Amino acid sequence: MKEAEVYAEYTFQPKINKISKTIAQDFRQDLLQENMSNPAAKAKFDLKKDKYMKEKESEYTFKP
Repeated sequence: MKEAEVYAEYTFQPKINKISKTIAQDFRQDLLQENMSNPAAKAKFDLKKDKYMKEKESEYTFKP
């Protein structure tokens, strides 16, 4: 609707070669595996997630 109209103006599609795609994919997988297998990083992530969820829950006035 409105979003489609706005984004229809932007037609740029970057061209990424196979090597770049492979490097990026490998990097993302390594980063994810490293952070989720690292207990300190996982604990830090969990704390931030919990804090974020509590902040969001406090914004909601309706409680079923």
